[in-house]
Amino acid sequence: MKVQAQREEGGALLIIGSPLKKDIGIVVDLDAVKAFPKWNLNSILARGYWGEVTATSEEQANAIKLARASARTQSVVPA
Repeated sequence: MKVQAQREEGGALLIIGSPLKKDIGIVVDLDAVKAFPKWNLNSILARGYWGEVTATSEEQANAIKLARASARTQSVVPA
């Protein structure tokens, strides 16, 4: 898994990569310490202003941990 993009206004990070399928992503809100349901990647990108990742390495690692835990327990939300 890796952090692909970040919301310009704050702590929301877009996580992609194995074990997620190719077209699936997870949004993690670091401020709320919450992972949202897995969702179609294009739908995620269409619903927000995503930009360059400015989160620290530690923040990215924490986001990936949340996403991994979430990915094991969730089914995909339809687009």
